[in-house]
Amino acid sequence: MATSEELFTPHKADALLIVKFYHDAVQNKMASHKAGRPVFDDIEMCEINLPADRARTLLVPAHAEWTRFGTTRVTYAERFKNHYARFKADEGPIVEGTPLSEAPFLSMGQKASLKALQVYTIEQLASLTGQALKNIGAGGLASQQQAVAYLAKASGTADVVDMQRQIDELRQQLADASSAQPLTTDVTGIYESMSVDDLKDHIASKTGSKPRGQPSAATLIAMCYELDRETPNEDAA
Repeated sequence: MATSEELFTPHKADALLIVKFYHDAVQNKMASHKAGRPVFDDIEMCEINLPADRARTLLVPAHAEWTRFGTTRVTYAERFKNHYARFKADEGPIVEGTPLSEAPFLSMGQKASLKALQVYTIEQLASLTGQALKNIGAGGLASQQQAVAYLAKASGTADVVDMQRQIDELRQQLADASSAQPLTTDVTGIYESMSVDDLKDHIASKTGSKPRGQPSAATLIAMCYELDRETPNEDAA
């Protein structure tokens, strides 16, 4: 039978929530009645907040049922298992995303004000809407839009960085291969007579997809040589 952890995958929006587990004391009415004095039980609690919106706070026992998958119950401790694990290890709460300290468009005062509202990351700031956005005060909408733009630009930069990493890895592989089997004049001559589009088509025939970005002709030629060296055929002839 599958466990709750195997059935449940946290939603990506959970990363935007402020989640805290803590100990609390709750009066045990039955035990208090029998003892004739107040008797309290220690209980683990889960507090869930939305960034910049203290009016929407959920307080529930950590092991209360959050949802079910058939007959398998999922508790709040299981839903936020990484936060709960840090709580049990006496570590601080998890804050996922890019810290506000990395936001060049925010002043020190703005960062401090946002943290006071439990907004800790650029992702959380970008997600704010409605009342939560109003709670930031003057300039809140501009800051939120700047956060959205920052994340969009960072996403595009990540693609460029990944492409450059792949090119660098390929160049290193070619350098290693060339030391054992140098390029011949006949082979490189074939590739040099091909257009950039033809080179990309040749690479696609070998890999199933064309190179991303705008690699130089020299890089495309090197890629063609390496691919034909590994899986030789007559395509480049």
